[in-house]
Amino acid sequence: MQRGGSPLPKPKRVSVILLCIAAGSASAAPPAVRPLPGPASLPTAGLLVDLDPSHHVLIEPRPDLAGEGFGPGEVAVWGNAVPGTALREFSNFRPGGRPVLSPPLPEIAGHRAIIFAEDELVSGDDDALDHLTTGSGYTWMIVVAPDRQTPTRPPFAGVNALFGNLRNGPQFEGFWAGFDDDNAVWSGARNGRSFGRWNTDNPKLSGPRLADGQFVILAGRLEAGRGARRGELFVGGTVAVATASFPVDPSADPSRLAIGQERDATNHPGKESFHGMIARFLLWERPLSDTELAQAVGALGGLYGLHPANAAAAIAAGD
Repeated sequence: MQRGGSPLPKPKRVSVILLCIAAGSASAAPPAVRPLPGPASLPTAGLLVDLDPSHHVLIEPRPDLAGEGFGPGEVAVWGNAVPGTALREFSNFRPGGRPVLSPPLPEIAGHRAIIFAEDELVSGDDDALDHLTTGSGYTWMIVVAPDRQTPTRPPFAGVNALFGNLRNGPQFEGFWAGFDDDNAVWSGARNGRSFGRWNTDNPKLSGPRLADGQFVILAGRLEAGRGARRGELFVGGTVAVATASFPVDPSADPSRLAIGQERDATNHPGKESFHGMIARFLLWERPLSDTELAQAVGALGGLYGLHPANAAAAIAAGD
């Protein structure tokens, strides 16, 4: 990764732990990416990314930036459990810009989450996801609990991004999702035809305001094809809370996928970033069918103890 046009050196590894909870082991080797057992009903056709904090997480001590000694371990690498893709891992070697791993959380049936606070983990492939917004369509799904966002000033106001693969200018094409400053969820895609944050080339799908600290399953889907395609946002279920027409342009050129931020923001790392916890992130290179979407939401709901009632409570508490 580069910051300010020049590569940053990796911090010295004083103590490296590879968390492999499923195997009950620790190792100093890089995270091995291999298929992991999961819900039988989770669709696998077209699955590109499966990030699970219980597997393939590389922890490093926080660098001693202020002479105060080393801090708690930070997530340096989050490995993709889907084998054979270009998106092998998501990493960050920017001092002070990495998230941390939670302990097992009872509110998600004892699973772990990764805690983001203006941090990011970024994939190393610049072109692996170009086709998602230029014709193939996509489905993303995330188990997330937003925290109180840090209000941002213009031109960044209301952009607390969960993830995105936007290009670093000039028109910032790609797909993304995040929260307004009051934790109202949103998603969208950008086709590179114009700069405007929200317009017909860059529609905003606005969802409800969510309560701080409550986990919910969010999903987004874009119809395959070119020209005007249907985009959808789902909160805790399979009925879209927002839809919009997105004009797919096959000449768009998105960039690498970032988790915790909308892009590999070399010009302002840590800005336009999300506060909260992510317990699972999934990405398919196609729009799931309605039946598959219901299967995936149901599978994650069963695994993490999250059901439509949880989403209703999170929405009600957020209002």
